[in-house]
Amino acid sequence: MATNEILGSTERRKLCKKKVTQLYMQILGRKPDAGGLKHYVRQCFNQHRLISAIRQQLLNSKEYSKFYC
Repeated sequence: MATNEILGSTERRKLCKKKVTQLYMQILGRKPDAGGLKHYVRQCFNQHRLISAIRQQLLNSKEYSKFYC
């Protein structure tokens, strides 16, 4: 059984929010802004986007390349 089948929608949304926030802190060194959090939580929750794909998007972001590359 997949994780999203085990978790209810509220729990899954909370997990997505937690994971996205962790990625922002790890990769960009800051908390996500409201728009970014909403965007990536939507990808995780509605589109079942893998956290690894969201991580790669943040690593490929202009913000990351501007400050960390």
